[in-house]
Amino acid sequence: MNTNAVTIKIPTDIYNQISHLAEQEQRTVEEFLAESITDTFHKGDANEAEENARMAREESAYEAMHDDLVKTHLYHYVAIKDGVVVGADADELKLFFQLEEKYPNEVVLMRQVLPTLPPDLRIRSPRFEK
Repeated sequence: MNTNAVTIKIPTDIYNQISHLAEQEQRTVEEFLAESITDTFHKGDANEAEENARMAREESAYEAMHDDLVKTHLYHYVAIKDGVVVGADADELKLFFQLEEKYPNEVVLMRQVLPTLPPDLRIRSPRFEK
């Protein structure tokens, strides 16, 4: 793996905390920070993939229950988490703030229930010819 050297300025109290943690693990501050930053980015990739998969499941659940939602929540916004409606409101922002409070940092699908599902968009890749 290629590496690059950078210089950053951090508050003294933060540096002291990092230094203490590095010392406990018998590593240098540089090693500790490099591993921490690398781990953060690798975990971010895994978290993003998991969140995308969860959102896809919530979208599938929404599509499966769409006919019932049209009967009960037409033109309202619904929130779906783990395949279950966990909130609904005519006011999009009100529902959004309720979800932020109740499910912070969790994957929740929020959609307005319309009479029909939106069509699938199929976008063809451009083809270049000489």
